[in-house]
Amino acid sequence: MHVQGQNRDQAILFPERLDDLIGEDNAVRVIDAFVDSLDLKTLGFARIEVKATGRPRYHPGDLLKLYLYGYMHRVRSSRRLERECHTNLEVLWLLNRLAPDHKTIANFRVDNRVALTRVCRAFVQFCRTQSLYGGNTQAALEALETERATLTERIRAMDEAGLEVQPDTDPEARVMRRGHVGYNVQSSVDGDYYECPAGETLPKKTKSTKNRLYLYTTEACTGCRLRERCTTGKQRYVSRHFEEDALNEVAERTEANPMMMRRRKGMVEHPFGTLKRRMDGGQLLLRGLQKVKAEISLAATVYNLTRAINILGTRKLCQALAA
Repeated sequence: MHVQGQNRDQAILFPERLDDLIGEDNAVRVIDAFVDSLDLKTLGFARIEVKATGRPRYHPGDLLKLYLYGYMHRVRSSRRLERECHTNLEVLWLLNRLAPDHKTIANFRVDNRVALTRVCRAFVQFCRTQSLYGGNTQAALEALETERATLTERIRAMDEAGLEVQPDTDPEARVMRRGHVGYNVQSSVDGDYYECPAGETLPKKTKSTKNRLYLYTTEACTGCRLRERCTTGKQRYVSRHFEEDALNEVAERTEANPMMMRRRKGMVEHPFGTLKRRMDGGQLLLRGLQKVKAEISLAATVYNLTRAINILGTRKLCQALAA
C-alpha cells in the first residue's frame, strides 16, 4: 500500500496556525524582520500616511516584503507576484493573507524607486554593524596564497625558458590584446596609420561612432599576394579604439599583477553571476535609469540578505534585526 495523503473533505477539530507551517529557519522570517526594522517614512516611501477618508491603502512595508521575497525566488513580474499571494504558503504568511492586485504591485516598484535604493544601503549599514564585511575572508586568502605559490613557480619556469606568456592550450601561441589565444600577423608602426605584412600603408579611412573605433584600410588589398592569408573580404580593415591608450595601460597593469584579475574573478564575478541567474539572465523589467536602479537595488538587497542568512543563520539574524 502506498503512502496516503489526508482526506480533503475531512474536517479538522483544531486547525493548524499559519505560523506553524513556516519553519523557524525559513528565510521568509528574515525578510519579515528586516522590513519591520526599517523606518519606511525616513527612507522616503510613498503613501505612508493614512487618510481619514477613501479606500484604505496597502502598507508599503507589506509590498516591500512581497518584492524582496519575489526577487529572492526569481519571481519579479507583478502578475506572477499577484498569483503568489493566493497560492504560495510563505507569501500568505508574510503578508498575513493580503492579496494586492498586480497594478498595485507594479506601481509600488515605480513610485518608490529612490526609496528602494535606500533600502539596499540600509541593509549594507546593518551588515557593517554585525561585522559581516571582511570577517569571512580567511579561507579565501589561504586559497589565494596557494594559487600565488603555483603561479610563482610557473613564472619562474617561464623566465628560465625566456617566455613572457605561455598559453596552456597552445604553447607556441600568444595571448592577444583582448585575452584570446592565437597568432597575430599584423605589424603596427608609429603615427596615425598601420603597415601590413606586405609593406602597404593602411591610413585611417573612417570611424564608427557607435562602436567607438577608428578604421584603417588600403585599396592595395585587391592585388596583394598575401590577401588569402590576411582576409576573406575584399580588403583588410584594422580597428583602433578611441581610448586605445587607456585600454593598453589597463592591460599592462593587469599583466604586471596577474593576481589582481584572479582576485576580482573570485570575489566580484560570483555575485554578478548569482544576480543574473535570479534575474533571468540579467533581463530588466523596467526602463529608465532611476527605475533600473530600483530594480537592481531590490536584487542586491536580496543577495545581501541571502549571504547574511548563510553566515549568521536565520534565528541569529532575526534577533539582530529585532534588537
